Amino acid sequence: MVDTRFFSFQGPMGLGALLQAAGHHESPLRDVEITGADELEAAGPGEVSFASSEKYADAMRISRASVILTTPGLAGQVPAAALAVVTDDPHLLFVKVLQQLYPASGHRLAISPQGPESDQARFEENVTIGAGSVIGSGAEIGRDTVIGPNSVIGPGVAIGRGCVIGAGVTIECSYLGDNVTIHSGARVGAQGFGWLDHGKSNIYIPQLGRAIVQTGAEVGPNSVVDRGALGDTVIGEGTKLGALVEIGHNSRIGRNCLLAPTTGLSGGTIVGDGVLMGAGVGTAGHLTIGSGSIVYARSAVTKDWPENARLGGAPAQDIKDFWRELAVLRKLSRNKGDKA
Repeated sequence: MVDTRFFSFQGPMGLGALLQAAGHHESPLRDVEITGADELEAAGPGEVSFASSEKYADAMRISRASVILTTPGLAGQVPAAALAVVTDDPHLLFVKVLQQLYPASGHRLAISPQGPESDQARFEENVTIGAGSVIGSGAEIGRDTVIGPNSVIGPGVAIGRGCVIGAGVTIECSYLGDNVTIHSGARVGAQGFGWLDHGKSNIYIPQLGRAIVQTGAEVGPNSVVDRGALGDTVIGEGTKLGALVEIGHNSRIGRNCLLAPTTGLSGGTIVGDGVLMGAGVGTAGHLTIGSGSIVYARSAVTKDWPENARLGGAPAQDIKDFWRELAVLRKLSRNKGDKA
């Protein structure tokens, strides 16, 4: 469910009127009151979701959404309790539906001006606010937290107790646990990098999720944690991110992980507990790296890996295979040089 603390909802709306406003002019089989939108797995009664390809089929069959936007080929797999709206491009129609339900003018981001009717920020005791920092309406700051100079805490953001927020930090659409450290220049809850019709019209996908930074986690200098597209981006308890780390939207990092500087996780990367990543690691997104794994520096992870994997290379492979392959190449190179 989209968090209306950060994104104003313009409903409830009747399905027929909503589809008309989104540019879909075929009338639905019956009208349904739409009370929100979510991913298939999380959607409930009154909510709309979408399934654009076969990879969504399993989630669609168990979804509790009242309305599912889908393709002609998948329409027969929509649950009996849900209403199927058939279109050639359900993802694009879903984006247009989101724009109607949660228009950009209602997004309560760090850059949005707040009117006089806005709620006041709330502070527990012994909170320190540095010079030039701005605290948005409805924000909540826990006891003994320190916010450095020239930082911006967006409307509705909640920060736990004993946190340290460095200078020049921006936090929006986010919840932080206790004893979290956000180093100078970091951006938490920033807009995710989501687009349709790649390389052509580049249609923006509204980023309506949140960023969750759990207790004891640390975000390094000038790092970026994008908020989710619909669900949450999560940094687990005790996890530490180095400088210049990029965490893409809807990524979920487990507990007590270490990600060295310049690591970049594409959207939808799932990382288990206790994973170590060297400097410059990158992932292709929408993949899983199991708990206890080690990914060596400059590796490029392109597929799922089980627990306790040891990975190196680009594309990443088992580290033993990587070294074996490298040894063979060196041997071939030397032999070629000897013959010359």
